[in-house]
Parts: sequence; structure tokens; C-alpha cells
Amino acid sequence: MSQASIRKFEVNPSQYELFRFTVPRPTTLYVRMMATDPVDVLLLDADDRADYESGNPRHSYRNAWGRRIDLDEDVEVYPGTWYIAIQGRDEFSRGRLEVHQ
Repeated sequence: MSQASIRKFEVNPSQYELFRFTVPRPTTLYVRMMATDPVDVLLLDADDRADYESGNPRHSYRNAWGRRIDLDEDVEVYPGTWYIAIQGRDEFSRGRLEVHQ
């Protein structure tokens, strides 16, 4: 794994933080997240981001994990700009997101 991005987050219920990163070639991302209270985690490409931010209720996200306090996943992605959204659930939550390429 050549590059690591480590970010801290704080989210209230129904709020989200969006983290952006660029993938230069097809690769497997290693995504690790730890939070104090459950959050939803979504991996979004540019099209998914537009649907997510517009609140499209019928959009089905390919890489989404609900109600998690921790996450440890490998995800294959294609080159381009990607986003990870951390969305608050029932309580304020803070934590740490790590993405390794």
C-alpha cells in the first residue's frame, strides 16, 4: 500500500462529512473507520456524489455500510475522483477514517 490518507471526523445526526481523494489507476482501496457512535459510511464516485447530495431516495449505492462503529473493508475502484461520506445516525459521533491505496 503506497499511500495512506487519515482523516478525523465529527458528525451530528443527519449531518455528514465528505472526504475526497483521487485514484490514478485501477486499484483496491483498504478502508478502515472507527467511530464513537454508529454512522453510515458510503463510498461514492462523482455520479453517486451528485445523487447523494441531492437526496435522491431511490438511488442504490454499490458501496454503503449502515450503522457501523467500525469498518475494515477492501474495495476495488477504477481511476478517478472518489468520495467517502460519513453520515451521523442517532447520536453525535467522532472518529477516524483511514484510506490506503
